[in-house]
Amino acid sequence: MRKSSATRLPGGSSPRGLACGLVLVLLGAGCWVAAVEAGQPAAFPEDLYGEWYVLVHYTDAAAEDTEQQHWDEAIWRIAPEGGRLLWSILSRVEFEDARGRFASLPGGRLARSLGAWTPDAAQRREIAKGLRVSEEGSLRKTLRGTPEDGYRSTGRMRADSASVIGYAEQWTIEAERGLPIFTREATMGAARVETAEGLTRFHALERSSDGRELRGRYARDEALAGVFRMIRMSAAAEHAP
Repeated sequence: MRKSSATRLPGGSSPRGLACGLVLVLLGAGCWVAAVEAGQPAAFPEDLYGEWYVLVHYTDAAAEDTEQQHWDEAIWRIAPEGGRLLWSILSRVEFEDARGRFASLPGGRLARSLGAWTPDAAQRREIAKGLRVSEEGSLRKTLRGTPEDGYRSTGRMRADSASVIGYAEQWTIEAERGLPIFTREATMGAARVETAEGLTRFHALERSSDGRELRGRYARDEALAGVFRMIRMSAAAEHAP
């Protein structure tokens, strides 16, 4: 049961309103463009090259409290590699100013704060400068394709016997109406055994007029639904130890 059609994007515009109107809108202090009406969609995939801070706000339809807001984050790197794209996802993100990001648990442990945490002005400046990241636990895929047809990773799940569990992910980056759609499709199973599949999608619906931020819908499988912001960083700071 997805709620994305009723979820409001940061700044007050809804995905449904964007789909129907596709007009210039003013969100906060910046001008945002739905690419259909812009007439001059940005070059794809060159407009994605670089490093991005990706922030997700979502609810979980499978949780006890289905209205509770959660947040997640990562650093994405998208770079040309020959005639291909290299997409890297780094999940360990560090802010020097960590206000509002974590809450204390019994025993002194820290966990992400509940709710839709959003960086304040000082933290936004830190993002623009480039956050400290760690390569530990990072994921990356090389994608082949063309701007017209989109880019996809290769490789299929291999499980040679019923006792061996195979796992594979296919990542895709496509452009629709001048805005990107990022997809990760996971498959897990064994030979002669039914496979389980999972799908995560980031569907950009609007771009800031300076091209430094994208916003849109987020969905993962049938449970998680919400919105995301993708903010360009000038360059990542020196990697954390």
